[in-house]
Amino acid sequence: MFIFTNTALKRAPKLASICRACRHEQNRPETSAMKIVIAPDSYKESLSALEVAQAVEAGFRQVFPAADYVLVPVADGGEGTVDAMVAATGGRKEVVTVAGPLGEPVEAFYGLTGEG
Repeated sequence: MFIFTNTALKRAPKLASICRACRHEQNRPETSAMKIVIAPDSYKESLSALEVAQAVEAGFRQVFPAADYVLVPVADGGEGTVDAMVAATGGRKEVVTVAGPLGEPVEAFYGLTGEG
């Protein structure tokens, strides 16, 4: 799968026309309901998985405005896992002060799913 953002399409008008032509050749008018599932991981130290999914959706909406979008932020167990779990379940993130490895207070967090 290739992802083309609005900026990329503006910089490459030929690419934008190819995308429109592909949609036409596949008999997919802009008004047809197509489901697009966006399931990214985070971009380390840059964007959360949800922010990546929202950015990808914004780009796709430029080409397929009538599509139904499903955002499924995912994580591989590392950085961003709690944020992905919270976003996917409609839960919340709790911030607490805990003892660090040397006994000093540090801020930490955990997530609760939408079901509690």
